Amino acid sequence: MKYKTFTPRFFVALSVILVAAVLRLLPHWPNLTPIAAMALFAGTYIDKKQYAFAIPIAAMFISDLFIGLHSNIPAVYLGFAITVLIGMAIRKRVNVGTVLFASVGSSVIFFLITNFSRMAGEPVLSANIRRLTGMLYCGASIFPGLFTWIFIPCE
Repeated sequence: MKYKTFTPRFFVALSVILVAAVLRLLPHWPNLTPIAAMALFAGTYIDKKQYAFAIPIAAMFISDLFIGLHSNIPAVYLGFAITVLIGMAIRKRVNVGTVLFASVGSSVIFFLITNFSRMAGEPVLSANIRRLTGMLYCGASIFPGLFTWIFIPCE
């Protein structure tokens, strides 16, 4: 049987991904855009692997051209590529539990990759930022106000 690329499922997935990419360009709270969900969705619902990776990465790159390029882009794109892989891993068993686990797991992996990359690539950061308190500070900056209690002893 011949494989069909442009199925209704493909166009629904593509539409959701394009909407998520446009939402990244609109005003939003810091680090609160649907890009990771878009990558997870692509990995889960786009059958052709090359499209599953290319569409979210292309959407990221196009929006990065408008927002601005930075030195941590390889780590960010690697994090989203791993999110696509996680989506592919849950493809056969999509339910609330697997999607919740994949969402939290991919977010943690993305956080670790991008923050360790940032810390490793910035030699001008203070010695404190290279310690555990610095890592916690980097992590808490993703969720403003959520982990404020962690930093009271650090200040």
